[in-house]
Amino acid sequence: MRQLEAKEEAEKSRAVGIYKADDEKRIVYGVVLDPTELDAHDDFLSPAVIEETAHDFLESSRTIGLDHNGNAEGATVVESYIERYPSEEDYRLAIDGKPHRSFRTRFGEDFVTSGSWVLGVRLPPELWSKVKNGELNAFSIGGVGTREDLGAGEMPTIEFIERD
Repeated sequence: MRQLEAKEEAEKSRAVGIYKADDEKRIVYGVVLDPTELDAHDDFLSPAVIEETAHDFLESSRTIGLDHNGNAEGATVVESYIERYPSEEDYRLAIDGKPHRSFRTRFGEDFVTSGSWVLGVRLPPELWSKVKNGELNAFSIGGVGTREDLGAGEMPTIEFIERD
């Protein structure tokens, strides 16, 4: 397995589905990064890197792009959070890359796991109509990083706790 470290050299992109939508408010929600999922390039991000990336995004950007080609004019970040762990101990163990427990909670038609970065974005009417007709259906994160090879034994064991 490889870990993609934020803010380095090799640019990567990952599309993640929009899992929930609030019609009345024109807000879409999606998991931007999940520490338990491999991306299309067989990379993963540790909980610590995901947390750092989410915080950096809020501190220095909050810009929503559109199709990797410019900004989504009028799109505004209205919510951003890291899904919580069952306990403070599980959080610390996950951050340290050690075996831990993780919630797995229903999220729209999919699931969100502890340590995942979830984003909520309010869309202007023209982009909302593209979500409604299926033309826009995912968040896609772009970034730069350096690959670090990890042995299979270095991946922590995770015990999932199912929640509805």
